[in-house]
Amino acid sequence: MDFDFHRAGPSCVVLAHGLTGDRSMGGRFDRLRAGLHAAGLSSLAFDFSRPPRLEAHVAELREAVSACGCERAGLFGQSWGALVCMQARPDLPMVLAAPPTGPIDYPEELLRPLREAVPDETLALFARLQPPRLQRPALLVHGDAGWEEQTLLARTRAALGSMPAGTRLEVLQGADHSLRARYDDVIRLTAEFFSAELRLE
Repeated sequence: MDFDFHRAGPSCVVLAHGLTGDRSMGGRFDRLRAGLHAAGLSSLAFDFSRPPRLEAHVAELREAVSACGCERAGLFGQSWGALVCMQARPDLPMVLAAPPTGPIDYPEELLRPLREAVPDETLALFARLQPPRLQRPALLVHGDAGWEEQTLLARTRAALGSMPAGTRLEVLQGADHSLRARYDDVIRLTAEFFSAELRLE
């Protein structure tokens, strides 16, 4: 796999992109990595294989964590990437941006544009999702605009009680599922979270 590693300190954040995204996520991950670097945090980004399949992406993320070679590692996952993070390494500190944390029945008009690039078996996973079994507190970041993000936010609120004590939910008003309108806040919250969670004693 082709890993893009930016060294800034002894701790590293591994980034997992969305279902149809890539390591840049339309520039959002580039901005996030700059914010992490300014906070003294290394980062590693990579492209998941195509077509997207959960088992393959879980294995790839585990490989990326091993490849970073840092003393401490955390995960940042956006949308599909958040699901992969929760499945791959529930033992690590993580920031989950617009995560799917419970079953969601997407209307066909939202699925139709994805069907050419995404296998039916992958799309079918979303209707069967169970609350995540995290092993340590996480930061979950949602927007509150648009049907998709409002539905995901409702699932996360319902699942919070089953997550480890100390898990935090931040809701960014006016942001849709992309979180693009409030990405400066995503960057700030992420840098603050990992600066505390990955601090070396």
